[in-house]
Amino acid sequence: PDLPEARVWHPTEEEFKDFYGYIRSIQPEAHKDGISLIVPPPSWKPPFQIDTDKLRFNTRVQNINELFERSVLRVRFLTCLREFHDGQGTPLTHIPVLGGQEIDLYRLYRVVTTRGGFDRICADRAWGAVARELNYEGLGHAAQALRQCYQRLLHPWELLPEDAKATAIKAKELRNQARLEREGIPTGSLMSSRDGTGVAGSKGKVSRGDLAER
Repeated sequence: PDLPEARVWHPTEEEFKDFYGYIRSIQPEAHKDGISLIVPPPSWKPPFQIDTDKLRFNTRVQNINELFERSVLRVRFLTCLREFHDGQGTPLTHIPVLGGQEIDLYRLYRVVTTRGGFDRICADRAWGAVARELNYEGLGHAAQALRQCYQRLLHPWELLPEDAKATAIKAKELRNQARLEREGIPTGSLMSSRDGTGVAGSKGKVSRGDLAER
């Protein structure tokens, strides 16, 4: 069936001065339509809420090469994490979503291990602080969700001895290098392990091989 168009209301300047009073005045008729369009009078100007005299932006220097390095570290970490879970028979098929976005497993791992690791965070009941550091403070269930995510996906990697992590990362580097050589792509020195979470390039440089499996 054909649906009628929503009713359009055109309040006068005087009526629009008391907006909520105007809403109440048209409610007996407007509610029959389910939806209505109210067009403000031409003279109405929405108030500007920002005080330009007090508004200040905090700026900082951001080196592009540091952004690139962090991206490479994240890719390398996730690649090793996926291979680790494959070897454990628990393939990492998807990354949990929190607040409408995938949880940054690399950053979550760095935050937790910097604070002493999973057991320390649990003992200190500091998952709320972890959630705030990861900018999830607006979500009431964020602390519990991050704990469950970390315990299932990252804690096994955290418990892996550092020499085993280094071996896994080195093996990945060798496989990358061998594949690139087969394809005839020149490779520089591949990035080496740092803190068991990723890699850092020699003299801050990143070779093409580091992104081979991006």
